[in-house]
Amino acid sequence: MLSHRWSQPGNRAFIAMIGLRLPEKSSECYMIQSLFGLKLLLPNMYHGFNSQLLGYPNGDLTVGIEAMIIRYIGSSTGCITPFKLSRILGLAEAYYMADHGERLTHLKYVCALGTFYIEGFEELVKDCFERNPEKHCLDYKCGGVELPRNMSSYVYKAIQDLDTEDLNEINRRVLDNPFFKKLCYWQGV
Repeated sequence: MLSHRWSQPGNRAFIAMIGLRLPEKSSECYMIQSLFGLKLLLPNMYHGFNSQLLGYPNGDLTVGIEAMIIRYIGSSTGCITPFKLSRILGLAEAYYMADHGERLTHLKYVCALGTFYIEGFEELVKDCFERNPEKHCLDYKCGGVELPRNMSSYVYKAIQDLDTEDLNEINRRVLDNPFFKKLCYWQGV
């Protein structure tokens, strides 16, 4: 039987998507074999599935759900500014929280009056994005990413809602969202 942390609404869809088999428990982690041969290494110290590490059996590749969402945005948009990418992430998470009452990721949004940044953002984009100095954006260089429908629909909605070049408007739409405000770690206020 799966523990309570596996049964949270946001986690159930992801578990269903990967074709989960029962976990094998060790003292340090859970190892889960999906029907597709992908193994999930789940450290016991985490409280929810969304920030767990995904890895191939030899452990040489680890990608958290946060990075998967960023890659999904990159594969959907192509060349994108870090500013817009971070705003899409924030708005998608706000939309998800409004409907499900829980976080989509474990990203830390550090907010101040009129702006915010995502702690550790550079680390999340370094593997699949490359700076394009001519276009002043980040080019996505990894393959396509599939997310569960209940996650991808929120990300897609955020991409559509922020489809403007007006940076002030993009920022305002995210910061004015009452659910995004709940995600903020306020600094200097």
